[in-house]
Amino acid sequence: MADQASSSSGRGRARSVWRARFAASLNDTSNEDRLLTVLLMLAVAALVAIRLVPSLVGVRAFLGLDLLSNYAPWSSFPGAHRAMTSIYVSDQIDGWIPALREIHDRFWSGDISSWSNLVGGGAPLLANPDYALLSPGRWLFLVLPLWLAPGWSKLLELAFAATFTYLLVRRLNGSKLAAALAGFVYPLTGFMIGWTNWPHVAVGSAIPMLLWALERFVQVSSIRAAIPISLASALLVFGGFPAVAGQTFYVGAGYLLVRVLTNRSALRDRVRQLVLAGAAVAVGVGLTAVQLLPFTHQILADADLSYRESGFFSHTPFRYLMTTVFPQTFAENGLPVNFGSPMDLNSYVGAVVLLFAVLGVVHAIAGRVGGSAGVYLVAVALGVVVLIWWQGPWTDWMNNLPVFHGNPIGRVRSQLGIPAAVLAAAGFDAVRGISWSRGWTSWRGLRSWWLPLVTAAGVCAAVWAVGIKIANGPFVGLAASKWPDVLLAGVPLLLITALLAVGWRLRAARVAALAVAIASIGAQAVGATAFYWPTAPTAEFYPSTAGIRYLQEHVRGDRMATLGYTMRPNVTSYYDLRTINGHSFYPRPMKALMQAIYPGSFVGATYSILSTQPDRWLNSAGLDRLGVRYLVADAAAPLPGTHNTPVPIPGDADPLPAAAGTMSLQVSTNYQASFAGGSLRGISVPLTLATPTTVTAELTDSHGATLARNSVKVGAGSWNVPVPLAAEPAGATAAADPQQSYTVTVSVDRQGVVASGSGGNRLRLQAVRSPKASDSARLAYASDGLVVWERLRYLPRIRWASHATVIRDPAARLKAVATAPSRANEVILAGDPPAGFDSADALPTSFEIRHDSGDSIKIHLQTSSPGFVVVSDNIQNDFVATVDGHQARITDADYAVGAVYVDAGSHDVELNYDPRGRRTGVIVSTVSAVILVFVGVFGGKRWRRLRSPKSAPEAPESA
Repeated sequence: MADQASSSSGRGRARSVWRARFAASLNDTSNEDRLLTVLLMLAVAALVAIRLVPSLVGVRAFLGLDLLSNYAPWSSFPGAHRAMTSIYVSDQIDGWIPALREIHDRFWSGDISSWSNLVGGGAPLLANPDYALLSPGRWLFLVLPLWLAPGWSKLLELAFAATFTYLLVRRLNGSKLAAALAGFVYPLTGFMIGWTNWPHVAVGSAIPMLLWALERFVQVSSIRAAIPISLASALLVFGGFPAVAGQTFYVGAGYLLVRVLTNRSALRDRVRQLVLAGAAVAVGVGLTAVQLLPFTHQILADADLSYRESGFFSHTPFRYLMTTVFPQTFAENGLPVNFGSPMDLNSYVGAVVLLFAVLGVVHAIAGRVGGSAGVYLVAVALGVVVLIWWQGPWTDWMNNLPVFHGNPIGRVRSQLGIPAAVLAAAGFDAVRGISWSRGWTSWRGLRSWWLPLVTAAGVCAAVWAVGIKIANGPFVGLAASKWPDVLLAGVPLLLITALLAVGWRLRAARVAALAVAIASIGAQAVGATAFYWPTAPTAEFYPSTAGIRYLQEHVRGDRMATLGYTMRPNVTSYYDLRTINGHSFYPRPMKALMQAIYPGSFVGATYSILSTQPDRWLNSAGLDRLGVRYLVADAAAPLPGTHNTPVPIPGDADPLPAAAGTMSLQVSTNYQASFAGGSLRGISVPLTLATPTTVTAELTDSHGATLARNSVKVGAGSWNVPVPLAAEPAGATAAADPQQSYTVTVSVDRQGVVASGSGGNRLRLQAVRSPKASDSARLAYASDGLVVWERLRYLPRIRWASHATVIRDPAARLKAVATAPSRANEVILAGDPPAGFDSADALPTSFEIRHDSGDSIKIHLQTSSPGFVVVSDNIQNDFVATVDGHQARITDADYAVGAVYVDAGSHDVELNYDPRGRRTGVIVSTVSAVILVFVGVFGGKRWRRLRSPKSAPEAPESA
């Protein structure tokens, strides 16, 4: 019995020791920190693994490349599928990546690409900061393969933004865990998520660095401490989006004023800090002058920005306030909801982040979040909310401020992320019982158990109330099924509230609430990025086709124009195909000329297309003068103003044979018709289609040799279905022999197609031939969804002109360039040519283009009479010309382009891109860099001599 009692007593003591150790472990905050830190690391790793790892290892490309499936020729691929990605990421596909490809390729061939002549007559590349290649992350586009660079660029941007958010919170005395949480939160707020792969995020990733640099400068108070302010300022400008950079400078200036004016230093020291910080910003902006000054001239002075005049007053519908907490507002099962620009509407912070941020606001108002810093961040968040959703007379005055005027105010969302992250970090620490500072009040409620509970209950109730309302309501533009999104936002709040309700007695419950919060922030971020971070198989990264290769071989130094959205202008520039239309900032003369050629050319302020009717452009004098040799159309494009009506083939149609009954065409069965030979542009087949159908036609000669083959997809209806066939050779060949007889074999890929016959089970169709009275164009290529027309009367993009027509009136000159018949040897000028010029018909005995890159054109010529070298690019400004090494004038020619006068003889003509402001910019940038190096080497010593001996010692220079 005694042994049993002793054994029982031993087990009791063991249980007591275990309970004591367990209780001690619950009160050991280091264990809690380790647990929560590990969980946070797992949440970060899970997000990266789900959203980025496939793109980091090359399995997928971090781009919505499936958008290409919407456009010919990629829509004709056997595996083409309906695009799942929002059309609003198309800027990345047709703008940023093609431009970065050109920069990358020219960089590795030893050419710093300041200018590109591939789109719209030419536009700056590295001459301005648009492409943000000097910002964190995006420099990877220079060194990595382009299909791999977007994913790694995004990872570096996330890491850079997270690092300085962490450092900012640490500077404000937040715990390491809270600072790490803030670093996780900020890069996953709405602006940073929505504008991924745009330069906007390059600017956004530098915002935390600027605020950290300002806070550190206020605390450390040395000249050397101003260097990070300069570097952050430079990164903001190099980020390539002036609106967000300017808004950040406003927010930063306010932050510095509040922090300096509320400290206890002497007035002289405060003034010194403000002056030094202002000088640091000026030096930082000076570093960017090499790009900033040319940008100011080229974009702000030359481009037409009138469309932005009322941008400040753009209003976000109130219902999109729900994007703040509902991660998947714009998507359902990965499908886009295309109704507006979701990047401009996304204000996401997350439901759990909102909970902690509200709690952080309470502590900030009490002065416990870095004193005045927290109060200022609360004011910034409120200001952003007012500007986005509650504009009124009280905000109209801001439209008169630089940066705010003429910019969509919705971009001010860029300033919401940092307040949300910092205040959420403060709220997170508050739940843990950690206060960043003593603040201005000793109110016990700030350390009570019920304040986090009441806050959680209030936020939870609000989120669920809104969630239930939108889930049961028909909100236009939102996903049809909203309950999954409501549950993703609301369930974690219920769990956190329940755990906090018992946490006042059981510390483990509070730790569990924090664990749920961290896991939920990660899970909600996965949902929030689904719509905005599309990926695609690397095989879909700008694939080539036979039609694209044909154009690459033939367009060369001239131009093409795409009709409608064929090849999604300007995806063409990815393939080094030069187009006159596309997505670019057009200088005013070129934009006016494009509108004179086609009044509907600009479907957006910076996006131009041409009508889908090729016959409208085959003889366009304006396109002749702009060097447009080829027109490229989508074989399946409908007539303008219709949904399904096919565009007819321009030309003269043979008489349509008399109908002799109808026949139902069967899939995989061939049907034939015959007609006389000669040059052929295609056939038209009367068909009635019950469903969208692909019609295939093959043209063979009398010997059975295949001359052409093409397939066209046509919508349901009764149509005279046109099938272009490239049997219209440039010269006399056997294919054009009128004595030949042709056979056309037609097949369809769907049931329900009814055709009219011409007797003997043969199809009734008509041939379409080139007009007998004109040889101004020919059908050069027709396959894989593309129809390519060669314009035979075009004027080469770089050409010789020995005739000059002077039209001084700008309106008359514009009309003549756009519509008057062009002559091969003529140029239209605004003023008299140089003395001694006499129009002549003589052509140069040699005219050799020796070099033609974006930045430089070199021509050697031999001529017996004077004339002009005409270059149909945007060279009226920012280019310099030399003839035999001597500077020459670039004359405004053909309204929007330029020409260089050359005397008779043998000459070398050279044009080089030399943007206004670049030389001054190089000097300013160099001086700014020297100043920073000097301050870095000598700044510390100089400041110590200036400081008062009675001043407090410097704060440590760690984070």
